[in-house]
Amino acid sequence: MSLEEKHMGNSNLGFDLNDMSSEDKYNLLNKISDLDSITEKDLEILNILSHDKGDEIRSQVAEILENSETIEAENILIRLLKDTDGLVRAVSCDSLRYSSSLEVLNLLMDIIKKDKVDLVRGNAASSIASILVNTNKIEKEYIDFFEILLNKEKVKWVKLKIYKSLYTLGESDYLFKLLDELKNKQFKKRGLVVNLLHEVVSDENREIIQSSLREMLKTEKTILVKSIIERTLKDIEENMTV
Repeated sequence: MSLEEKHMGNSNLGFDLNDMSSEDKYNLLNKISDLDSITEKDLEILNILSHDKGDEIRSQVAEILENSETIEAENILIRLLKDTDGLVRAVSCDSLRYSSSLEVLNLLMDIIKKDKVDLVRGNAASSIASILVNTNKIEKEYIDFFEILLNKEKVKWVKLKIYKSLYTLGESDYLFKLLDELKNKQFKKRGLVVNLLHEVVSDENREIIQSSLREMLKTEKTILVKSIIERTLKDIEENMTV
């Protein structure tokens, strides 16, 4: 018996999501996540489950919605930016990075100033920069906005994400700030920096990033960070233009 047949109800979907167990909801969401495209019926399911009482269900919905370019999907994510759960808000911020909406941009700029959860602010920083690049709105007011935030932000993890955002927006000095953080005493921060450098690598900065990571690899003691460095270097080398 299929998942749909098992949960037939009065819903327009042909089955009742309210009667599903959490496990069945996860299975349904995984099925939708594996699809090449999200249909109107899938969006209806995602919209319903975005109101689910389970935080992890709502978080998974937010993650899946990044794969839809529809207004409906964006509206669900906008609503989830106000979710009571920090992880749901953080994932929603991340999933909105492909947006070209001025409304979304303004919402994220408000969130990064006010949200108390570090992960939310960090993801908002990355998505703001992505939207500015998507919409070709790389203007001084946004550089100033981020630099003012840097002066107020107390959490290093968020600062690192802002460094990356400013570098993405053309402020080249922030690449060196990221490179300096490869020496951070906390291994999780070092791992994050390596991943951020991986995300911004280009023909212009490849040599300095590779050189810095190779030097770091000589002295890095943490197995996890070493594996991140090795994976990053391998990926950079495989993607070098010939």
